[in-house]
Amino acid sequence: MKPAARSFLLIGSVWMTIVCGCAVLTMVWPGILTRWERAPAPPEALTRLDLGTAGEILASASNGTRYEFRYGTYQSPSDWVQADQPSGSPAIGVGCTPDGGKYLVLPPPGKATSRVRENCINMESAYHLEVVLLENGKVWTWEHERYAYAELFNLCFLLIAFVLGIPFFVMWLVLKVKQKKRNK
Repeated sequence: MKPAARSFLLIGSVWMTIVCGCAVLTMVWPGILTRWERAPAPPEALTRLDLGTAGEILASASNGTRYEFRYGTYQSPSDWVQADQPSGSPAIGVGCTPDGGKYLVLPPPGKATSRVRENCINMESAYHLEVVLLENGKVWTWEHERYAYAELFNLCFLLIAFVLGIPFFVMWLVLKVKQKKRNK
C-alpha cells in the first residue's frame, strides 16, 4: 500500500474512532463525565431521604423533624429548609418522575444509607438528579442536564461526521480489493 493511501486511511480511522467515541459518550451513556458534588450540610443528622409526589427531596432526622432540600440554581444556592409538609415544588425542573433513566452514574463517595433519584423536565432541557445520604451523615448530589438543542446539534454533527467518514471506509475497501487482486 502506498504511503499516501496509508496516511489517508489512518486519518479516516482516527476520525471514525472519534465520531463513534463521541456518540457513545454523549448519547448512549449520558452523564459519564459528571461527578458527585457535596451538598450543604443538613441542620442536624439525617436518617433517611424520601422523594415527594411533586419531586421534592425530603429528609427525616432522628427526632422526627422533616426537612426539604432546595436544590440550588444559578440564582440561589442549595439549602435545607424545615418543612412539616412538602412544598409542592420539585427540587429541580418540573414534571418530575422517580424514574432512574439510563444514565451512567458512578458510585457515590462512600456507602449510601439512603438514595433518591428523579428525572425532571423544564422547557427545552431535561434533568436527572440523584441525592444520597452517606453513613457519615454527609449528603452528596449528582445532576446531569440535557439540552434539547445541544442534543439536536450532537445528532446532526455525528450524522455529518459519519457521512464524511464513509468515503474513508469505501477508499479502504477499494484499496483492499486492489491489493488482493495484485497478490493473486
